[in-house]
Amino acid sequence: MPVSLALHSYFNVGDVAQISMPGLAGLGYIDKLRAGERRQQMAPLVINEAIDRIYLDPPQSIEIHDPVLNRRVQVRSWGNTELVVWNPGAEGARAMIDFDDAGYVEMVCVEPAIASDNSVLLVPGATLTVGQEITSTQLASDVG
Repeated sequence: MPVSLALHSYFNVGDVAQISMPGLAGLGYIDKLRAGERRQQMAPLVINEAIDRIYLDPPQSIEIHDPVLNRRVQVRSWGNTELVVWNPGAEGARAMIDFDDAGYVEMVCVEPAIASDNSVLLVPGATLTVGQEITSTQLASDVG
């Protein structure tokens, strides 16, 4: 049986346009909003528009730096081959009936995943373990 999955973790943030995710710098990704184009994240991720990306071969630990809420959220994952980052942006939020029109400003979805072309084939008796651990700490004043 082929298996693909994502652990849908939605994080409350102070302002999505002010967060950064430095651990994604240097990673390749599939941009689902640009017809599946493959691109490279050259700098820490800053979100200033709708985003739906599948980051390939992510590190086991990714941090969300949130200066508005003065915190750093660490997402440590295992068993996944990708990391999805999603935010619908203003237009996308307005188009969804089950999403507050301004809700996109205060959220980011960071999902450890097995996606794209990396589905896992489970044979009878085989197991697959995917997990995550989430911690939150105060953001040090020298971290951006």
